[in-house]
Amino acid sequence: MTAMKNRAPAVIGIALILACLLSWVAPLPTQAMVLRRLFKNETAQSKTPLADLPGLGSDDRVLILAPHPDDEIIACSGLIRRALKAKARVKVVFLTNGDHNEPSYLVYKKRLALFRGEFIGMGRTREKESLAALQYLGLNAADAVFLGYPDYGTMDMMFGHWDVGRPFRDKLTRISEVPYNESPSFGSTYIGQNILRDLRREILGFRPTKVFVSHPCDANRDHRALYLFTRITLWDCVAQLKTPLVFPYLIHVVGWPAPRGIHPDLTWDPPQKMAAGPAHWYRLRLFSDEKNAKKTAVSFAKSQLAGYPAYLFTFVRANELFSDYPAISLKNPAAKRLLWRPSGADRGKEPALVYGRKGNVLLIKLTPQKSRYFKGYIRLLPYRHTRDFSLMPKLTLFVAGDKLVVYRNNTRLRNVSCRTIRRGRTSLVFVSLKFLGDPDRLLVCLSSKNKDFSLDDLAWRILELK
Repeated sequence: MTAMKNRAPAVIGIALILACLLSWVAPLPTQAMVLRRLFKNETAQSKTPLADLPGLGSDDRVLILAPHPDDEIIACSGLIRRALKAKARVKVVFLTNGDHNEPSYLVYKKRLALFRGEFIGMGRTREKESLAALQYLGLNAADAVFLGYPDYGTMDMMFGHWDVGRPFRDKLTRISEVPYNESPSFGSTYIGQNILRDLRREILGFRPTKVFVSHPCDANRDHRALYLFTRITLWDCVAQLKTPLVFPYLIHVVGWPAPRGIHPDLTWDPPQKMAAGPAHWYRLRLFSDEKNAKKTAVSFAKSQLAGYPAYLFTFVRANELFSDYPAISLKNPAAKRLLWRPSGADRGKEPALVYGRKGNVLLIKLTPQKSRYFKGYIRLLPYRHTRDFSLMPKLTLFVAGDKLVVYRNNTRLRNVSCRTIRRGRTSLVFVSLKFLGDPDRLLVCLSSKNKDFSLDDLAWRILELK
């Protein structure tokens, strides 16, 4: 028994090393693959109208919200330089310190992180790299704030951790409160309302006119979570702040952008799968000095370049790219007939995803084109301006044809005011708005392994109900 105990740490360490290597190593793209991606990139460019980003002036206050250190550099370096040229104020707020990126740490440090202090050290390294890059671009250390919440844990906080007695516990650092003593959030427990509190403090203190934040369609969970926390915070601040313009930036989409590597004369275009969708796209055309500055700023992220050199430099392009979705209006509760609103992602065929309302009942119509029926999850975040968001339900609905299972804060519920029926390929989901807390707005997201749904269908969308 003692021998088994002594071998256990070694076995676990070997297993972790193999897991990290497998997650990091990917086959190099062939020439044919690159050409296919280039063709897709050109197709997206021809289909997607790109408006120019509204100009920046000396009266602008630009707030950049980044899920991790380096996101602000690869998405907004040119924007930062342009804003400073225009004499605008710029501030950058980081949700996490990026202390969960094991594969990069393994390549950068040539060893596996196993202890709490090593993860925190990784977070401090990434903080220093971003500060150096921002100072190179023209900002001061005081213009950057690191909140220090758990990397890869903020979406879990959104859906399951709003009780002080049940904070999120990070699986790697094995802690449940902000560990960085230089952070204004130091010691804050990992619960959702603390993120809202800190974002509110930064937003009301800076009073931005334009906010740049991660995208509701991004494949990374922290990127999506920061978008959600930001939207909720801005709604909470509506009585104290003129609502700023919001421009999300998209980073993580499989196989995009392509080709990999430094191509400063290529345009950065929307993913082909989103080219004909409902999102509104904006570009900031970069001057030569802005592109050169961005290339240098990216080079400061040495801990990340060790593992992903070609990927990070891929975002040094002729422009920077931003987009967001229009809200879907379901504001007619008195209508006697059913009110339907397609998600807007389908053109010339039956929509795969449609939102509807009849009185105080929300309907979600799911029609896969090839699969026998829909199988996946619907996530619902209701918002009501007269009620603390921490008290509103955070729901996950599992749907498989006519089967429905409902979870609230990761706990399964029974005898709830939700049901589903199936008609051929179509599943109709009915949810009582009273059960949702009679919300003014609803943040809703679909996730499914069905190939019938577009990236736009799988993005977080805002439903306006009042």
